[in-house]
Order: sequence, then structure tokens, then C-alpha cells
Amino acid sequence: MSPVRVLCAQCGAVLSPSGRFCVACGAPAGPGPEQAPGEGAKGVKAQMLKQLREATLGEYEILLELGSGGMATVYLAHDLQLDRRVAIKLMHPALTVGGDMVERFILEARTAAGLSHHNIIPIYAVKVQEDLLYFVMKYVEGRPLDSIIKAEAPLGTDMVRQIVAQVADALAYAHRHGVVHRDIKPANIIISTEGQPILADFGIAKVADKPGLTLTGATIGTPTYMSPEQCDAQPVTGASDQYSLGVTAYEALTGKPPFDAPSYMTIMMKQMTETARPLGEVVKDCPRDLATTIDRMLAKEPTDRFATMDEVVEALRTATVSSQHTVRTQLVQFALADPRRELVKRVSTPQSPIPTAARRTRVVESKVVAAPAWNRPVFVAAALVVGLLAGALMMARPWRPAVSANDSTPAPSPVPATVTAPVDSGRAAMTQEPPAPPPPVTPSPARTAPLAVSAIRITGPETLTVGGSGTVLAALRDVRGQPLAGRSVRWTSGATDVASVDAAGEVLARAPGRAVITAASEGISQTFAVTVIAEPVSAVAMTPAAVSLSPGESASLAAQASGGDGRVLERPLDWSSSAPAVATVTSSGRVTAVAPGSAVISAGTDGKTATATVTVTAPAGAAPAPAAVAEAIPSEAERRAQITAIIAAYAQALQNRNLARVRELYPTMPASTEQKLRQALPGMDDLQVRLSVGQVDFVDAGAVAQVTGSWTYRERGKRETLPADNRYRLERRGTGWVITEIR
Repeated sequence: MSPVRVLCAQCGAVLSPSGRFCVACGAPAGPGPEQAPGEGAKGVKAQMLKQLREATLGEYEILLELGSGGMATVYLAHDLQLDRRVAIKLMHPALTVGGDMVERFILEARTAAGLSHHNIIPIYAVKVQEDLLYFVMKYVEGRPLDSIIKAEAPLGTDMVRQIVAQVADALAYAHRHGVVHRDIKPANIIISTEGQPILADFGIAKVADKPGLTLTGATIGTPTYMSPEQCDAQPVTGASDQYSLGVTAYEALTGKPPFDAPSYMTIMMKQMTETARPLGEVVKDCPRDLATTIDRMLAKEPTDRFATMDEVVEALRTATVSSQHTVRTQLVQFALADPRRELVKRVSTPQSPIPTAARRTRVVESKVVAAPAWNRPVFVAAALVVGLLAGALMMARPWRPAVSANDSTPAPSPVPATVTAPVDSGRAAMTQEPPAPPPPVTPSPARTAPLAVSAIRITGPETLTVGGSGTVLAALRDVRGQPLAGRSVRWTSGATDVASVDAAGEVLARAPGRAVITAASEGISQTFAVTVIAEPVSAVAMTPAAVSLSPGESASLAAQASGGDGRVLERPLDWSSSAPAVATVTSSGRVTAVAPGSAVISAGTDGKTATATVTVTAPAGAAPAPAAVAEAIPSEAERRAQITAIIAAYAQALQNRNLARVRELYPTMPASTEQKLRQALPGMDDLQVRLSVGQVDFVDAGAVAQVTGSWTYRERGKRETLPADNRYRLERRGTGWVITEIR
């Protein structure tokens, strides 16, 4: 007999036999038979709202519900201490039951709260109280992107380009700080009334990784935007956020996501197995660069996507200033058209968290308890005595300082007081004439608190040469977009060995590479990338210009690069021999004669080359080689030496990022491989490629060599190492060798 399945009364999901809540919607497991479908979840939500009001009493006033999903419900609240509106995200109870879920939530929130970017909603606090777990965040007045897409799609290409570029910039910042969002979708992108896309829910979606909660993520609709590796329960990196952002962009441009199906499982299977239809075929007028960028973001393999979100931002950086202004105006209009905006505006909020003190009155009334009848004469007499004593004290005023006879300033006259004590009414009233009013004082103009910094825009040189310098400037603006002056800015560099920056924003280029410069002010920060390049090479000179050697002999050649002013530049050079069968050359310029003949030795960099001629002659008295063997294939040891030299030259060309030389040594290199090198090499700072030739098998005029080694480079200040273990197929062409395949 198959086991009886218990279904949730709210959503119909299968309930766990031991679960207290439905993992799909948060409704209590096991509603009573008299409970109508749907009442369970409503009851839980009402109970949670009641508990939230009690937990935040005196700290926040819950105003209304902004939205609800499979993981949480968001409320608009008023911060009573700081007199501001905030958003409170209350997690559903099913997500916080058992294990270390609460601790994981808190850890994630702490990490996310450390992010400070103008396109990321800041988290103010995370709080736990009994069964409640809630986040307090900045309330952003605006409209979710999914609402805009539903009403306005397809969106314009300029608009999508700018939205994706700004969200990608926020994700690049988060990824550099070790935070992966994991739940990028239009509902988590808020278009503010300032026309700015703001990313929400950082660090919260990671809880869906917990075994048994995968369906929770499916219930809230994220499979539509999940990456293939996320659907396959593989480790999630920043490449997953890139894929999800690509799906969001695709939907914004076409009106629907690339993959859709009636069931979440079918969508997840499509994410893992099917390729999205190229965007250029769906949107005919889509600019080619935008379509290519989004198509690449949607690549199934993470390694086929952009290496970082910074590269996505760079690929989308073609919008003009005029189009930026137009797009921002349109986004403001979309945000202001949010149907919920009028409801939020109608919500009344307290004027002040502290009651205003009551104004003092000139007449004070106080209750007098009536004395018993038998003691009333005594009471009246006592009252008269007290009144006479008070009058005498007022006349004498012993607390006044003594007035000398020479003091011409008249003493102020005593203020007459009247005391009335009607016994029969049981009330005593004392009235006092007010003192003379003070002289009028001209009030000072009211001072308003200065507006805080809301955004930072950095301008400056994007490219510098080694040894050069430039100034970066930060323009600070408030929430209205108006400039702010007189605020301090703190400058930092993410790679000081590449480029340093001082307190005034002066950037000094130190070494080739890429440095991210950050400007921070009042908790807001913005980044600016500076690429440092070496000074252009004007010429390369080599000495001596000619060398004569016998087979087996060696000689050293010297070459150096110089700039436009003739100054020697420190540059690595690519060395090569036109005829390795005659003479080989090492990466340091050491030439070794192999067999009689002539070879041209070249050394170059940055497109500039110098040459020297090496003539190899047979020693005196040696018998001339027969004409028939003049073109004989060198020995195996000589061929291995030639292959070793080719592999060393290939590694040197990669290290120098000289793709022209790479293609020369590897003429059959696939276009996809060349494209990957073009994208990857610029981001590898201080690259060192070390390749070593192992076993070599010679077959006819070709050879197969096992090559091992490593690529070592620095990325965002961190040293990375990639191991290399490939089989190189080489072919002998003329007197030299070329690489024909790398596996």
C-alpha cells in the first residue's frame, strides 16, 4: 500500500510527515478538518504580523504590507527613533525551523550589511525573537522591475542596457567582497523614483541551498532565472548571478524569459539542456553588441560567460549622456506610475516619536480634599496662618542679594498675589500677575539639516602609462540629484602596486595592470577603474647584427626596447629563429648553432622588432655534406630541442600578451580559443606562463608533446595559479615547427 500523502490546504504541496510548516508557502502543517482551504496561511500571516507588532513595539510602527512571496513578507514600517520609513522583511516560519538556519541567516545578513553601493539596498538590522526572524532595510520608493516589464515590455534597448550595466556594477562590487546574490530576478530589482535600479535581497536567498528547501526556491519562481549549475545543485559562483541577470535582460527586451513551461521541473531541465534562441533573431533592431553580450551571459558553461561582472559593465559601456538622461526620465515615469504608490502615500505616520511637552499655564488648579466637619475650623485657621507666612516671605524676599545705599537701580516691586480658598467648593485657586514681558528678540532663521550624500560620480583618466599620473574627481549629489559641496571624500586603491591614490585624488601609475579606485563619503561609495599600460615602444635595437658560428657553438645577442625619447624601457622581448634547424635561440637571447646554414634571429615587443643574422658554417677540413642530404631531417635530440624552443616561445608570447606572435606559432588556433585569450589576458596582471616539455613522440613529419606547467597571475590583488597539462600536436614546416593542436 502506498503511503498516504498529506497536502497543504493553502498551496497543495506535499507536506513532510514531521514538518511543522509547509515548505512551499509557510502555512501550518496539519490544519484542522473544519479549516477552509487558504485559511491556514492567512491565519499564520495574521499571527506572525501580530507577533511582529509586539516585537517591534516602541521601535517600529508597522504600516502596511508591501508584498509577499514564498520566502518572506515585506511590510512598510516607521522607525520611531530616527523618524524615517523602513522596510521590514519577515521570513516565513518554515525557513527558520530546525538546524542552524537562524545562524546562517544572521551570518548572511551581516555579510550583506557590509555592502555599500548606491545600487544595493542597505540592510540596517537583522533581529531574532523566538520564532520571528526579520530584516530591517532601507525603504526605497519605487517600482519592481517585474511590474514594469509586465506593463511596458518590451523595453527599449538603451533602457535595458543601462539597467543591466548598473545592476552588473553592483554585482561586481558584491562579488569582489565575496558575496553572491543567488536570486537575481526582476522582482528583486527596484526602479526608484530617482530613475535608478536598486538591487534587493542580498544574502537572503542563500538559505535555499539547505537540503529539503530546494522546492521553496522553486515555489517563488526562481527556476525561471536560475543558472544551469544552480538547477543541477552544483556550486554557485558569481557566474550564476551573471546568467540570471542575462535572463532578466532577455525578458525585458522580449517580454518573456528564454525558457518557460507549465512546471518548475520542466523549466529547470530546459535551463540545463536547451540553448536560448539568439537575441538578435528575436529582437531584430537590437544592437549587435548588446545582443552578443546577453547571449554570452546566457552561455550554459560558466567558463563561456564573462570572467567577471566588471567585463559585463565594460561590454555595455556605449550609452551616450543624452540617452542616459532620456532613459532616466522614462524610468522615473515608470516608477511614479506604481499602483501601490497612492496607497503608501495615504498611510499616516506619527509626526514625532516623542510626545510634545504640555505648555505651562498661568493659572494652576489643584484639588483640595475637604476636611471632616468636626475639624473644619482648625483647617481654616491653619490655611490662614500658612497664607500669612507666605505673604511675609514674599515681602521680605530674603533670597535677594543685599542692595547698597549707593545703588541707584530701583528694586523690582513685589508681584501681588491673591489666594482664594473657597472651602465650600473644595477647590483652591491661586492666580498671579505675569511679569513684564522681556524685550523682543529677533528669531534666527531656521536651520535645516544638510542633505546626506546619495550618489557619487567619478571622472578622471581611464588609462595611464607607467610613471604617469592623473587626478580623479568625485561629484557628490543628494537624493534630489543636486550637487553637494564641502564634503570630505576618502580615496583608496584596490591595487596599490599598480596605481596608488592620495587624499586629493592624485593617481600615480606604478606598474602595468588594472586598479579599482574607490571614492567614499558618508557611507556611500563608487568605484572607477584605471588601466595602467607600459610606455609605448618606439624601437628595438639588437647587437651584434651578425654572428658566425660552427655547429654546437653558442653566442649571446643583446636587445633592448626604447621609447620615443630614446630612453631604455624595461620590456620582456619575444625571441625567435627563422630556421631552428640551423640555429635556436632562448628567451634570454642565447643562440646555439645546430647545422650549417643561415638563420635570422628576431626580438620584438609591442609590434617593434630587431633582427640579427646567424651564419653557421662547417669547421675547416670537414667534408662538405652531399647535396642529397642537405635537407636531411635533424636527429631526434635536435628535433626535441627545436620543439622545446617553440613551446618556450609560445609561453613567452602568452606572457607578453602578444597575440600576433601566438598566432604565428599556432596558426591553426580556433577562433573561439583566440577570443577567450583576448578576453582573459587583459585581466591577468603580472602574468607568468611556465611550460615544460615532457614526453615527445615523433610521427613522420610531426610530433606529439606532453606539456605541463602553470599560469600565475594577479586578479584584484589576489594571486591566482592555473595548472597546465595538455598534449600539443606539432608539425614540421620547412626548417621550423608550428603548433597545430592543443588538447
